[in-house]
Amino acid sequence: MIRRFLMAIFLCLAVISTVRAELGPQLKIGEQVLQLNGAGVRTKTLVQIYESGLYLLKPTKDASVVLAADELMAIRVRIDHLRVCRPSIARFVS
Repeated sequence: MIRRFLMAIFLCLAVISTVRAELGPQLKIGEQVLQLNGAGVRTKTLVQIYESGLYLLKPTKDASVVLAADELMAIRVRIDHLRVCRPSIARFVS
């Protein structure tokens, strides 16, 4: 009984930690304003590691439109864990 209760609490905490993307709805680059198209949170064992968001001029749900677009777009990554640093993220991106 207690085991099920603890598992339910851990499950709730995992769900709560994944919905915490707090990146802001807009990103201004020069004179252009990009809109948040989507965001996600990376967690590991209930600890939030980083969150990222894709900003576009015109938000869309069609991935092929985003990949084919030849316009300004940005990815914002906010690191929330002490063991994750810019060089380690840059290795995965490049």
